[in-house]
Amino acid sequence: MTSSALRVWQHSPAAFFESGFSRIAESRMQGLPIVNPDVHVRAIGFDRYGNDWLGAVVTPWSILVVLACGNRSTWEHVPVTQERTVKLPSGDYRFMGMNDPILGEYQSCSLMSPLIGIADQQTAEAIAHQALTLMRQSDVALPEAEEGQALVPDPYIDPKPQKTRRSRRAFLFGDRG
Repeated sequence: MTSSALRVWQHSPAAFFESGFSRIAESRMQGLPIVNPDVHVRAIGFDRYGNDWLGAVVTPWSILVVLACGNRSTWEHVPVTQERTVKLPSGDYRFMGMNDPILGEYQSCSLMSPLIGIADQQTAEAIAHQALTLMRQSDVALPEAEEGQALVPDPYIDPKPQKTRRSRRAFLFGDRG
């Protein structure tokens, strides 16, 4: 699919992404082992970011942040599987170019995949919401580096002791000094 699949959104694309990812869940992803049956598709927190739209999508197989086109003339096309850096208030994030037959062209930043360890929908949505909140904040406090001694690994120790190889004579007749 080419860039002709680019959709330009004047209003939030949340319902579109929720519907599109639901169709993917019911078709291509059906029965795959990475699917968490306790999680369903939900689009969360789509708001304008510059001329485009930024939001999160929870699916049974991943949680991702989506960047969707809000203005064709300022949209930065990224070829499929290529990445670009998007500067958000909290820092720089890598977004991958996507072009799906159902969803068209968009960019995504994977937060988590697969969701095997996620207990339920509420937990998945909380992760997506918190990630979006942090990404949109310019005053995110990163932990300060602490003074201390650098960790140095122990010298390599082979966990299996080397067996001393005995000569055939010692094996057959015993070790007689």
